[in-house]
Amino acid sequence: MEPFTLFIIIMISLLAGGGIEGARQGRRRKKHILMKDAIRTRGLRSRSAEASVFDVFWDLGASEFAIEVMAAQRFLPDDPQSVEIALDQIQDAIDTHGSYETFIRENLEAIEEMFEEHRHAGHRRALPLLEQRQGKTLELPAIGYEAGTKAISTQERRLDMPLLDQGMNVEIDIDAMLRVDPIAMVKSVLFGDARELEKWWQRRSLRGLRDELDSHLRDLYAAYKGMLMRDPASLRHLYDVADRWNFEAQRIEDLRNRKIFRLRPFRSCAEALLSEGTAVARQLSYRARSNVEQTIEMIHHHAMTGNTSMAGYLIFLNRHAFFAGRLEHVRDLIQRIENTTYRLQNQMRQDL
Repeated sequence: MEPFTLFIIIMISLLAGGGIEGARQGRRRKKHILMKDAIRTRGLRSRSAEASVFDVFWDLGASEFAIEVMAAQRFLPDDPQSVEIALDQIQDAIDTHGSYETFIRENLEAIEEMFEEHRHAGHRRALPLLEQRQGKTLELPAIGYEAGTKAISTQERRLDMPLLDQGMNVEIDIDAMLRVDPIAMVKSVLFGDARELEKWWQRRSLRGLRDELDSHLRDLYAAYKGMLMRDPASLRHLYDVADRWNFEAQRIEDLRNRKIFRLRPFRSCAEALLSEGTAVARQLSYRARSNVEQTIEMIHHHAMTGNTSMAGYLIFLNRHAFFAGRLEHVRDLIQRIENTTYRLQNQMRQDL
């Protein structure tokens, strides 16, 4: 056979083989995408599924142990078309345990000791975030609806209790509440209706309390600024949550790269779970880091524009995060803010 002819045959064979392999990879990618959608499915035609396959995997710690426990209970579909069977198995297990929370807790107890932290932390989505608000708002104290309900006195209320009462979910913008319409006030006086003037007069005490609160908040910002000047790295711990999620993403990605489930019938599902787990952990890391940076930036923006009381308000909302390990240094100031806030809440309730 001529060398040129042999070369042509070899090239055709290689191209044909490459085409077959390319088609095979394309089918695998398509199956992977379909499987990622399947493991996120919750609703079913036959019944309502409380959790997706990925929800269970994530809440069990996103580990190889979680996959093994799920496989043993037939929670992992072999292909995207069998996801309904897997969800029926999950729903049956939830019904047997009584609730999703009990189902997760009892499955976690069956996993190795290395997942002890997940049992105590509960749902991994419930990590606290720093609070960011556009205006200073206070929640009104709870109002009793039954006859004979008495107000809680200042002596009955501990000063170290949380700022916002558990009750009516109503927030009042105290800055907006104190705005006065001068034209409306003049008109009310000229036409013999002094309601606007009377309202303004009644709110003098409210305005005084607001000024007192703003003063304390400015002092809190000054304490925060002093802490940063003494130790520029004093807020580094705020990024611990972002670092933890980044570590989780890398751990799950490493597990995926090991391909320990490549010979198992649920290989496609395991790969989709690990791929999605990596993406979710990276997203949570990004969100946690962005939340910290946006909150700090907002505080500094308010301070630079002269609104240091609003900067102090944001610090107060997140005081346990900003002053972690240093809260004792500002405890008296925090108590003064809480005491003034309580008095302001009661005055707002009376004026409304």
